[in-house]
Amino acid sequence: FRGGEPVGFGFVSGHTSVAFALATAATLYVPRRWRGRLFAIAALVGLSRMFVGAHLPLDVMGGAGMGWAIAAAVRLVLGAPTGRPSIDRVRTGLVGLGLTGASVEPMDVPAATSAVFRVTGTDQGDLFAKVVGDRPQDRDLLYRWWLRLRGAQRFASPGLQVEFEATRTMAAAAAGVTVPEVRYAGPLDAEHAVLLTGWVDGTPIDQLDAVEPATVTAVRRQVERLHAAGLSHGDLVGPNVLAHGGGVTLVDFGDAAMLAGDTALAADRAQADRLLQDIAPRR
Repeated sequence: FRGGEPVGFGFVSGHTSVAFALATAATLYVPRRWRGRLFAIAALVGLSRMFVGAHLPLDVMGGAGMGWAIAAAVRLVLGAPTGRPSIDRVRTGLVGLGLTGASVEPMDVPAATSAVFRVTGTDQGDLFAKVVGDRPQDRDLLYRWWLRLRGAQRFASPGLQVEFEATRTMAAAAAGVTVPEVRYAGPLDAEHAVLLTGWVDGTPIDQLDAVEPATVTAVRRQVERLHAAGLSHGDLVGPNVLAHGGGVTLVDFGDAAMLAGDTALAADRAQADRLLQDIAPRR
């Protein structure tokens, strides 16, 4: 023993539990480079408890597991940061990309892993910005398994996610599908990446008061061109099909796939059929 002789139960180490609970909770609020250091500090706490003779290795391992479980339970109940940036942060990032004087307006679009904005007042005209944040919970093993059960299987970094979507969007454009023009895909700041596309002045097809037969034909034509090139969209729902005077534009290729198999293409067709059936009463 080094110091006073400890009393009480040895399993689990309370000091180690507290250290790992704090480290687990703090990883959601610090830059990525600090996360490993936090757990290293927590591990040093456990080693120090063995050094003074207060605990055995199994006590420390149990304490680390208990601390992680407590923080995970609190995160499950209270939620975790989504990685969505503030408007000021987006504006600052756009200035760094050369879009000085841009006005940023958040859009009321449901998105679980990203935030979307309308950017006006730039020399490139109005832009659509999709900002993806760093979501550390996506790399948690249990959370990844849970998302896989729900069908989500991508856990790439923010930069790779926007590059992924930009590549699929440009591939669709090359296939003759009407899509927004990709202007930029890359880092916005240290924790976020952004996909910038040209603004499409259209209305989500599910919000139209009346749907013309020509619009229905245009939707089917766009889907056929997409599939002819071996591409699947993956999310053919109302908000992702914008109707305008010249036809329709497909947006949001975040779930798209290249060299899509028969299953993915069939799922696309089924989504398009459901969408067209939903809007059929308004023709």
